[in-house]
Formats: sequence, structure tokens, C-alpha cells
Amino acid sequence: MSRKSWTRFATRCLGGGLALLALAPASAAAQSDDIGVVWDKGPGGERYVAVGDSAASGPAIPNQRDDPLACERSDRNFPTIAAELLDVTAFRDVTCASALAPNFWKPQENPNGIPGLNPPQFDALGRDTTLVTVGPIGANDFNLVGVGISCINPAPPPTGTSCKDAFEADGSDPNLEAIRKLRPKFRRIMRGVNRRAPNADVFVVGYGQYFTPGGCWPYVPVYAEDADYIQSLVDRIDASLKRAARRGGAKYISLQGHGAIDHTMCALPGEQWITQLTDPLSNAGVLAHPTGRGMAAFGEIVADRVERSRAG
Repeated sequence: MSRKSWTRFATRCLGGGLALLALAPASAAAQSDDIGVVWDKGPGGERYVAVGDSAASGPAIPNQRDDPLACERSDRNFPTIAAELLDVTAFRDVTCASALAPNFWKPQENPNGIPGLNPPQFDALGRDTTLVTVGPIGANDFNLVGVGISCINPAPPPTGTSCKDAFEADGSDPNLEAIRKLRPKFRRIMRGVNRRAPNADVFVVGYGQYFTPGGCWPYVPVYAEDADYIQSLVDRIDASLKRAARRGGAKYISLQGHGAIDHTMCALPGEQWITQLTDPLSNAGVLAHPTGRGMAAFGEIVADRVERSRAG
């Protein structure tokens, strides 16, 4: 299959995940009473809010919530798993597919071509919030999935062109510059969370392990140097998130480690925590996103990190 055919195929699998988002005027700082409520057993107790993009929301993982359906929130995404393991009293999930960092404080046009606006994710936060997970976030701000699609090379090397070489052809890499521009956005996110949920413990969650070193061409048709390049971009976003967490007084949770190296897109379909490019619907997930199996593992990682942090 040609690179052009692969690109058409991958784009269809993404649905509207790569759509551009409109940024509307910021909303009031008051918490909305009903935004993202999954359950609320009454006042007091642990009150958890999850914010983030599709790496947190869980596109195509059954069952999909309809609040709104456009955001592709699964009732088995890692925030829900963590909420159940932590036995929280109230849980709000406002993670949303295609979210950009500014959609934390500005409305997001519904993805997937569905009319309407999704409220700013910060609207779910309030003074009674006791726990917040932030992220993953940042990959959509420079279309990381689109970068990955551009790296597909079904023909054996050196037939095709390395995407890493193409991005670095002018002596500078636009993707590295885009990641540097995320830093002030991440700082603004931390300030916003701290202002709106001043009584909460805040945990910033990074992205997962997408490739083993050197990748696994042709199983995932990305050359070795390009697989390492894509993972390096993910790692740079994670490093920026970790820095923002530290400076904002939050804890950082890495979804790498924890045996993740054995569950990348290069793993067999039954073992993947991240869906592979060649089988985007394996284990109920969307191209280069967590599978249901991955979300279960990530939920356990997040809950364990929260419990250990508080115990210490």
C-alpha cells in the first residue's frame, strides 16, 4: 500500500480527531453544576476532576458516554478506572478528543463535525475539588498524530524518505519549536488549576510509550530512525509536562516504565497498550491511542501514584 493510501486510511480512522478547533471567549470562573458529572454520591469526600485530551478520554473504547458523544469519553478510560480504585465520592470527567491546551480555559468546538461547543474543561473545577488529573495534553497543539502519519513508509528502506530527515531538512525542526511553545500554555494550565481548585491535590499525567527503541518495521511501517524520532517528540512533551507540574506544585505521573516497553504499538495485538498503525481498532481503541487494556493499566498506575503520594 502506498504512503498516500496509508494516509487516507489512517485519517479515516481518526474521525474528526485532527480537526481544527475554534477558541471562543473564556467563561466565568464559577464551577458549572453539571459539567462532566459521572457520579456524585453527596457532599464532601473525595471529589475528583479529570481534564485532558483523547489520550485520556478513550475514543472507540466501549462504552462511550454521551455527555457529549463528540468528546469520545469511555466509561473505561483511565480517569474512570482510577476513580473507581480510589473510591471517590464524586467524579467529573471532562476529557475530550481533539482538545488543545487552550481548551482548558476556552470552549472547544465539538470534534468529529458535530455541531456545538464543549465548555472549557476548567469549568468542572471548584473549591470543593480535592483531586485533579491534568492530561495528557499538548499533542494536538502541533498535530503529533499527523506527524506520525507522515512517517509511514510501507516500502522498505531506503526506498522511502525518512520523515525525521524531512523535518530537519532546513536545519531546524518545526516540531521541536512547536513543543517549546507549549511551555507557557502548560504554565497557564497549572495557574488555572491552582486558582480554580485551590484545595485539590494535582497530578499531571504524561503520554505513554509508543515505540520500542528502533521501532518494528514493517509490523508498524515506520523506519527505525523515525520511530525513535516520534517517541522523542512524545518524550519532549512529557518533559515539559513534568517541568510544569514541578513548578506548579503538582506531582507528575509517567505512563512509561511500569512494563510499558512490552506493550507498545510493536507488541502483539493482544498485548498493546497503544494501538498500532496497522490495526487501529485492535483491542478497542483508535490509531495511536490507548487500547482498553492500556487504559486499565494506566488507571492502576494513576491510582497507585495518588495513594502512594498521600501515604508518604
